[in-house]
Amino acid sequence: FNSVYYGDGLWVAGCANSDAGLWHSTDGKSWTQSNVTSGRFNSVYYSKGLWVAGSDNNGLYYSTDGETWSRSNITSGNFTSIYYADGIWVTSCDNGLYYSVDGKTWTRSNITSGYFTSIYYANGIWVAGSETGLYYSIDGKNWTKSNVGGYSYIKSIYYANNLWVAGGSSETGLYYSTDGKNWTYGNSCGINSFYYASDIW
Repeated sequence: FNSVYYGDGLWVAGCANSDAGLWHSTDGKSWTQSNVTSGRFNSVYYSKGLWVAGSDNNGLYYSTDGETWSRSNITSGNFTSIYYADGIWVTSCDNGLYYSVDGKTWTRSNITSGYFTSIYYANGIWVAGSETGLYYSIDGKNWTKSNVGGYSYIKSIYYANNLWVAGGSSETGLYYSTDGKNWTYGNSCGINSFYYASDIW
């Protein structure tokens, strides 16, 4: 399983096997396969009464109950992460970034190329990470490349305590920012995930 998410009393998981699809559970122990019985799923997200799942090569799916799924208007592409905030859905793909106001019908943003792996929203700004660096957006639709470019394979983004952090492979290292737009290089350590709690990272 590549992804799992909990919302509205239900667990949903996306399988890593091409012949397994999406599964759901009310207790996290006993699982039932959904009507999507094939395909690899890298990302699952729930918000505002809607589930959205991103597949490895078959596009995006949505569901109102997490059990029965429908295919969106995007039927191809490897979707790596999904996020909802400030009235809009945003998803990252192996060919850029997409957005949606309802989670069902998606529109391509102004970024139409590049392998994007992570998305985060906080403090009025969206930040997305890709194999070519970091991008930011105010509305989730129109994106601008930050000062982090070149081969900077960003795998994780997080915001807490008035600070943005982003990291990835050992070649990428760690970056930090106070506004999500202008970034400073921290160190050369490869970091794939972040979390902040009780005044400590």
